[in-house]
Amino acid sequence: MVNKSNYFYTNIFLAAFFLFVFLIAPVLTFAQIPQSPFTNTQLTETSDIGRAGFGLDQLIGSITRVVNWFSWFIAVVAVAMGLYAAFLYLTARGDAKQVADAHKTLIYAMIGIVVAILAFSIVIITRTFIGL
Repeated sequence: MVNKSNYFYTNIFLAAFFLFVFLIAPVLTFAQIPQSPFTNTQLTETSDIGRAGFGLDQLIGSITRVVNWFSWFIAVVAVAMGLYAAFLYLTARGDAKQVADAHKTLIYAMIGIVVAILAFSIVIITRTFIGL
């Protein structure tokens, strides 16, 4: 008999490993690039390293990047939920409870996609009105 806790710990390890490889390792490699990937400025020794304060353009740019990141995250999760709902429909085999769960999951996935589209739209509309 196979111990289920070993599978659990293996899955946790693999998830942590892939999160590190795909999310943290690219950030570490960006530290080696002389051109900043997030702004259009060249990184030099005389750039405004010790400058105090945070400009309005930098604040708006930072907020925009965070909202865009969360919008993409919501969109990816919503699509994954839609695929999971399709899997539930395919494996229901006439079970009314599983079909109802699949239907509810599909509704939530569609709501998530609409929220992601609205988040992208709000960012673009706000930037247009502000004039950035």
